[in-house]
Amino acid sequence: MQTILASGFKSDELFIISAAAAGKGYRVIEADNDIVDKVTKSGETLVVMLGIHEKDDIRLLKRLAADAPQHIYACGIDYTNRSLVYMGGFLKNVPVFFLPPEDNEIKKVLSGIGESIRLKKAESVVFKGLKNSKQEFEWETGKLEISGTCKYLADLLYRAGLYRDTTETDNAALALEEALVNSIEHGSLELDSSLRPKNILDEDKYEVLKDERLKDDKYAKRKIRINVIIDSEAASVSIEDEGPGFDVSGIKDFTAETDVDNEDIIDVSGKGFSLIKRAFDEIEYKKRGRIIRLKKFRD
Repeated sequence: MQTILASGFKSDELFIISAAAAGKGYRVIEADNDIVDKVTKSGETLVVMLGIHEKDDIRLLKRLAADAPQHIYACGIDYTNRSLVYMGGFLKNVPVFFLPPEDNEIKKVLSGIGESIRLKKAESVVFKGLKNSKQEFEWETGKLEISGTCKYLADLLYRAGLYRDTTETDNAALALEEALVNSIEHGSLELDSSLRPKNILDEDKYEVLKDERLKDDKYAKRKIRINVIIDSEAASVSIEDEGPGFDVSGIKDFTAETDVDNEDIIDVSGKGFSLIKRAFDEIEYKKRGRIIRLKKFRD
């Protein structure tokens, strides 16, 4: 029987939730005083259900979800408090029901939680003892959605055990976006960063030219390829563009110990080492800079 850790509910609310949960094969344990310790210190996947009666309860939920993203969360929000209901609409990937709770609504939320549990179990089976996994992606430069792609890739690495929490995963998404944007702009679109004006009040020739080339098939139809390889020791993400490349002779293979604050390195590469190094252990260029390979070792 799956256990639900419940906190922040009034006695009558908890009674209704417990009765509905029992009908769906769950048992509810109240954990008001030690909810933070139980959630953050548990190594197994938990179902955590919080009652939201004031703004601090939303802050607690966000904190728990950030510190322990491996768990499944749901919350009940006081229907009479309009500001809480509004704030609850911004909770991402958290099933929400209104308080006072209704039996059918609780059962609907629990059905969704059950599906999430099945997916997490299937996911853990896939990645447990993983020896080798490869995924290949390809887009035309003008049709690639950058932010969503990078978030997906970072989440994939998190689910494979390369990152421990949402902070590390968000850093990985930002690093991937930095690398991908540079491959697109300086590779496929052949944009020179020297076009950026020093005075922000001046016309931004860089952005104007970027928009023009995204409409020009010569540049926009060039392919961007991403290869992801995950094994028992590390993960690597290779981003390849079809631009002319650049002189990489002055760049050594990058590791976490490299002096990334060296201005010569940054000026030559233009790839934002200082951001990428937060999430990846190695950076390597191939094919005259048309491929950038990011590697992250398992802890």
